[in-house]
Formats: sequence, structure tokens, C-alpha cells
Amino acid sequence: MKIRSPTTYGLRVYRPMPIDVVESAAQFEPLRDVWESVYDSDSQAQVFASWAWIRAYLPVTRRRPFILCYRPAKEASHVAFLPLAIDGFPRRRPLLNRDLYPFQHPHGDYAGLLARPEHEDAALQAFSAFLTDERWDNFHAHDLCDARMNTLLESFSADRLRTVTLAETKCPYIPLPATWEDYLRTRLHKHFRHDLRRSIRLVETLPEFRAELIDRDNVELIVDLTLQYAQSRYRNSPRYRREQRALLLNCFQSGCLIGMGLWTGTSLLATVIAFVDGRGRELYAYKTAFNPAFAKYSPGTVVAGFMIRYAIENGFKIYDFSRGGERYKSLFGTALRYTRHHTLTRSGARAAIGNAIRPFVRAPGRVAEKLWSRVPT
Repeated sequence: MKIRSPTTYGLRVYRPMPIDVVESAAQFEPLRDVWESVYDSDSQAQVFASWAWIRAYLPVTRRRPFILCYRPAKEASHVAFLPLAIDGFPRRRPLLNRDLYPFQHPHGDYAGLLARPEHEDAALQAFSAFLTDERWDNFHAHDLCDARMNTLLESFSADRLRTVTLAETKCPYIPLPATWEDYLRTRLHKHFRHDLRRSIRLVETLPEFRAELIDRDNVELIVDLTLQYAQSRYRNSPRYRREQRALLLNCFQSGCLIGMGLWTGTSLLATVIAFVDGRGRELYAYKTAFNPAFAKYSPGTVVAGFMIRYAIENGFKIYDFSRGGERYKSLFGTALRYTRHHTLTRSGARAAIGNAIRPFVRAPGRVAEKLWSRVPT
């Protein structure tokens, strides 16, 4: 495979394959216009594949970007993108094991590709040929929400791979009607509709109650309190929390984050932090948290109701609860879609030896991190 560099954007170019590879934020930056144009043309596009979200995540991820850009010979610009990342073992080069991941993993809830509709088939063939020739040992293809990704995986030679498929993940969402009253009447069970109305009225009577959208003045405060309250439920590691904070603040700067906090005086009741797709069509509720001191008011339910009403009033068509099938989501009249998870391992001694060794080498670090996450904050 021949490599020529640099190109206009400083990308690695593979010929005769029409694939360019983005490996840094500096290379990704100039692609914004063409990326967003392809995104707008793709009916399967979702926010975690948007330019704004990926640009926000680039400084956060510890993995090396490996974003494939497809450009046919007769086209002036790229027509398809496959956002991937490279990790491996040991972390210092040279890698004994080389792992591929969807670029969004683990902080993005959905993984997929982007393509102009008329170029989908050719792009999948080009991505498949390129990845078949590329050296990798494991492909952790998790959180796939795009049927084209399944087609891509199925194109690899089965006799050279071992595939492990995990259980699908529920991802509830709400097709939004035109008005809040239509939503209450048509999507909710009458008992929950009554409870939601009652909880909202009760919260609104609290002293100095207000609902605030995230803005430049309060974004850091709301993000920090959200992560603090969420920690009591999920016990994430310090590193994970640092990465989440950086990602959320970066997403606010890149314009794909919105959110809401409910307050009584100076006390935060609950928050929803969400991503928006840039086209004003879908809102992805990414993180919800509530102050346990106000648990009797059902603040998590109330803030979700406030955010759904905001989405309806601002013309969104979908309110997506994102990854996870928690029971409370179903109360809001959700439909379901699913993400799929596969791990592909190549045949051969290198992959087998590396995969056998790495759990024993990394185990002490994982144990220490797990113990640290249990320390009260």
C-alpha cells in the first residue's frame, strides 16, 4: 500500500485506495464544512458523529484518532467518513496488540458512519478493503446504532476472525408531537400523567423556584453539580469524571450542548444535560442527576418533564433518552431502538498472545482504580 503525504489538510493518503486518514485535531479542523454537509445529507446521522461533538472529544480521548475519509476519484471533496480510534497494549509503542474502537467510545452513546446516500455502497466497499489491509488485532465495535456498520463488519472474511456478539442495549426515545398537551394526552399513561402534573406543580411552589437553561455564566456550576450528584449513583473513577467534565464543557463551546437546571433559591434540585444534532431535529438527554436532599419531590422526573416540554416548544422531533433501558424512561411513553455490540479478533499468534497477557498486566491498575472510585467524595 502506497502512502503519500502531505495533502491539503495534512492527512495521510492511501493510494490506490481513495481513503484519507485523520489522526489529529489539526487535521480534523479544516474538514468542518464538508463534514457538516455530509452529515446533513445522511438520514442516519446522529449527534455523536457530528463535527461539533467529535471536535469536542478530540482533546479528551486518550486514544489516537483514526478517522477514515472516503473521496472517490471524480469528487472534489470527501463523501463519507468512518470515525475510529486506535488503542492497544502496551500503551507505549510498539503495540503488541492493536485495537480499533468507534471514535466515540466510551463517552459517546451511539457509533456509526456518515455518507452521502448515493455513495454509501462504494464507501462501505472502500472502508472494508482498507480495514482488511490495515493491521489490527481486535475491533471493539460497540454501541452500533447504524445498520451500515453491521454491513461493514459482515464484509470481513469470517474465516480470519473470531466474533463475539454481546446483548443489545435498549435506547428509548420519544417521537414528539406538536404540543406539550398533545404529548401528555397521547404518550403517557393516565396515572403517570397525573403524577407528572402533580410533581411539577409541587416543585414550582418551592421558594424562589426557577428553571434555568445552561449558559456561559452557569455551565461550569451545573456540570460540576451534575457530575457530583451522579457520582453517588454510578461511582465512576476520577479519570472518567475528569474526561466527562472536559467533554461536556468542550461540547458547550462547540455548540452541541444544552441543558437545564431546576433551582430553589441557591439549591439545585435536578439537571438534564443534553446534546443537540445541529439540525434542530433530535435532542439527546445524556446525563440526568438530582439532589438527594429533595428526593421526595421526584426532581429527576420533573426535570425530564421540563426538558421534554422545552424540546417540543423548540420544534425538536425526537427526544432521545440515549443508551440504557432504565425503567423510569419507559414511563415517559418511549419507543425503543437498540444498539449492537461486537468484538472481532483476528486469527494468529500475535493477537492470541497479546490478548492472553494483557489482563494480567492491567489488572493491578484496574483494581486500584476501582478501590479509589469507592472513596467518598
